Amino acid sequence: MQSPDSPLELSPPKRIVAANNTLGEGPLWHPQTNRLYWGDIIRQEIHSCDADGDNHRIISIAGMPGSLHLTSRIDQLLVTTPAGLLLVNTETRQQQRLGAPVELAQGIRYNDGKTDACGRIWAGTMALSGDTPSGALYRIEKNCTENVWTAASVREPLTIPNGLAWNRDNTIFYHIDTPTRQLLAFAFDSDTGALGDARVALSFENMEGSPDGMAIDNEDKLWIAFWGGGQVCRFNPDSGEMLCRVKVPAPHVTSCCFGGADLSELFITSARQDLSKDQLTQYPESGNLFRITPGVNGRPEPRVHSQE
Repeated sequence: MQSPDSPLELSPPKRIVAANNTLGEGPLWHPQTNRLYWGDIIRQEIHSCDADGDNHRIISIAGMPGSLHLTSRIDQLLVTTPAGLLLVNTETRQQQRLGAPVELAQGIRYNDGKTDACGRIWAGTMALSGDTPSGALYRIEKNCTENVWTAASVREPLTIPNGLAWNRDNTIFYHIDTPTRQLLAFAFDSDTGALGDARVALSFENMEGSPDGMAIDNEDKLWIAFWGGGQVCRFNPDSGEMLCRVKVPAPHVTSCCFGGADLSELFITSARQDLSKDQLTQYPESGNLFRITPGVNGRPEPRVHSQE
């Protein structure tokens, strides 16, 4: 991997929402409403704003939001929570339980998740403490014939399952289990959702911070947030080269996603969790939402397939 001292340094990001999130996570751009959505896991909230950070709204939900997913309806998001799948109407704030395809044990919650090109939900689980290999990665989908949601464990045991992404051809699946300080690349069968052989695509032993959430751009390069590292870095997962990075004025950078009208903006979430009073004084922007224009575009997020 290229030395962390040699990549291109991008301009600092702009803070666009003073969200003060305890644990801001899972940013998701909605192309129809032109709004960014993200969760505060600890406060059990879904936040949203427009591309400039205006019209910030907060919806309190029943349970910790692990990941947010687009649906076929412009006014609804599907959210993973410890009690199961939750359908949230972003206009009326009404919430509907869709069932629990995974019965989570006490003290286990969902963490990062994404929707694949076929509309299946991929969601990781972890212990609330984050220090035991009690989690797994699940593939969740709806059996429309029987009108039930089903789940299959595809990776376990995991400790803190985080960033997920697929390449443009849907032949490679990328995944992070944060404490391993590695990004694995799996052969991927888009038709069945099966994972094949894995390789270590990136190793972060010499990086500042631990790999957390990530996004993939239209050049199949990965943008990875670093918890404890105060940065988001762009990598070539084929060569292992770090291409550029942006320093964020918050140590605990949690995730990022592309958005804006042409998916040319990168939105970055952060957290205040596990920072001391002195650290919060030193980094008062912790927990806020940031935005940069990185010079590349992202790809649209798929929608969950749940129709009859």
